Amino acid sequence: MADVEKGAKAYAEVVRTKEEIEESKRHLILAKFVYFFVFAADASWEPFAAYFLSTRNIKTGTIGMLLTVMTISNAIVGQMLTAAADHYHVHKSVALSSFALFVTLTCAMYFNNSLWYTAVCGILAQCAWGPVLPMMDNVTVQLVEGTSEDYSKQRLWAAISWAVFCLGDGWVMERRGPNAILEVMGFAGLIALDLLWYYPFDKYSAKSQAEERSRGEAAVAVSNPNDGDA
Repeated sequence: MADVEKGAKAYAEVVRTKEEIEESKRHLILAKFVYFFVFAADASWEPFAAYFLSTRNIKTGTIGMLLTVMTISNAIVGQMLTAAADHYHVHKSVALSSFALFVTLTCAMYFNNSLWYTAVCGILAQCAWGPVLPMMDNVTVQLVEGTSEDYSKQRLWAAISWAVFCLGDGWVMERRGPNAILEVMGFAGLIALDLLWYYPFDKYSAKSQAEERSRGEAAVAVSNPNDGDA
């Protein structure tokens, strides 16, 4: 047991050097902006989804069923896309393309009011949205290790964004109509997508962590060459 603890401590020291912790601190500044603008895009749709659909003369029962299908699709497809990203080691590509599709498909409802067009765009948009937050959170949790920051401080900016944009979008929608929330979403989404491009998804993927673990174990073995002797 002592050897295991010794190895784990040595490994932690290898994978979280001072330089890496400083790099993480820089990424955590980015994380606050990422959470703010990603949630700004989401807050411009999710709280107003039912009302937005009602303005298209969709019946209440149909709206309830449609939102249920969106939620289920989000959960199921989100798990599948996250698993695919893990398997093929394409976290950044999946995160960026998923978020871009979420914003694009939701904003596409701007151009057509028909039930089927709205349903298809809405369901596909929620399928795309599914893996984005889990993949962001996975990176953020790893970034805070060894720093004075914690995960809740990053998600606080999501809560601030949600409050600001819920109030702001409601105000804008009263003056410019329901489609105005899609305009705000598109603007916030473009900024968020640009910020997500610099978020270190691939550095903190399972593959990258396994490679760092192997390097750490190799370094421990080199520093303790007699540990393996019988």
